[in-house]
Amino acid sequence: MSYFKYIIAAITVLFTSNTYAGTGSGLIRNIDVINEVVFFYVDKTVGDPACTSSRPTPKGFVFDGSTINGKNMLALLLAAANGKKLVTVYGSNNCSLVQDRETASWFDVAY
Repeated sequence: MSYFKYIIAAITVLFTSNTYAGTGSGLIRNIDVINEVVFFYVDKTVGDPACTSSRPTPKGFVFDGSTINGKNMLALLLAAANGKKLVTVYGSNNCSLVQDRETASWFDVAY
């Protein structure tokens, strides 16, 4: 019976992951805030979703800076940029905030 739980968990992870989402890594190169939407760039992006195909390189990420989560992400992003720390960004596989920019799902900072 315990194997059944592991199989269900594995299937859930497979179908809920951002399989085609983009990722980015490196130093933060630019941060802009326009109408509560935070735009930022990192050194390298891979696996960009189709909605960013019209965007020339470099492809950046965005997130909503007006939410509590967005404010926390902005604070961490500014700290990483100020400390010149490497970040890894995980996209959400959609461009819901800005037509040609992938919405960042989450990121981590290497300290």
